[in-house]
Amino acid sequence: MTDNKMDSLSINVFDMVALAVLLLSAVLAFFRGFVHEVLSITAWVGAALSALYGFPYARPKAHELIPIPMVADVAAAVAVFLVVLLILSMVTRTISKQVQGSALNSVDRSLGFLFGLVRGAVVLSIAYVVLSWVIPDPAARPDWMRYAKSGPLLESGANLLRSMVPPSLLSEEERARMATVEAQERARQAVELKQTYDRLTQPRVENLSRPDTTQPAPATVGGSATITSTPPANSVPALTVQGQGAAASPVTPASPTASAPSPTSSAARPASATTNGASSSQKNGSSYDANARQSLDSLIQNQQ
Repeated sequence: MTDNKMDSLSINVFDMVALAVLLLSAVLAFFRGFVHEVLSITAWVGAALSALYGFPYARPKAHELIPIPMVADVAAAVAVFLVVLLILSMVTRTISKQVQGSALNSVDRSLGFLFGLVRGAVVLSIAYVVLSWVIPDPAARPDWMRYAKSGPLLESGANLLRSMVPPSLLSEEERARMATVEAQERARQAVELKQTYDRLTQPRVENLSRPDTTQPAPATVGGSATITSTPPANSVPALTVQGQGAAASPVTPASPTASAPSPTSSAARPASATTNGASSSQKNGSSYDANARQSLDSLIQNQQ
């Protein structure tokens, strides 16, 4: 189990080569600068186009100097290419030095680093396309190519480059493969769009918590409900009155105590338990009144 996890996290030789190409391209572009790198690529592209379109004009002169036709054609194309590349390289070097000597040097280097990463990714994608053409069957490809962690990323870049190539230049297998990839991509986008639509049209309903308004059930003792009595409304609180040199002690009303009925009596006579509770409440109320009157009488005597 541990070996499988380590294998899934490890990288192979192909991944290390891809990482080295990316870092090398980024570092070189960082030191040269963005302007220098862009103008260098422009110089190479311009030299290639000049050789392509200038070859018909240089071909007759090359045939006059070289008697072998094939060698003359190659020499004419190479001569045009090198001359244009040399001129454009001199222009590139002059402009890049001026930019690096200005206040835009840090920006130029930062953009150059990003440009180097993009350039390295393009080079790796082109290499992956070439390998795919050489070994079209995925099952026949070597393990370092099939199990590379960078394989899916390079495959995406290769598909992007293939989409830029005119269909007439692709083989039948490549066109069929590109059609399959495009169909899978459209199906994936359709599924994601449907999921997004479902989330927007059918929002999730959250359960709102409501406070519990139900009263708790009375506690039961031995199968019968316990009666909880409250003090009567006409009860008099304890009073403390200071007289002339003597203070009346606070009068504390006697709290009613209701003994819990036995399980047998409560189960046998539930009606009598309720009646006894009511009569005990009345007796307690009368005792509160008597205590209140005694307290008032003692207060009047102390005042006199």
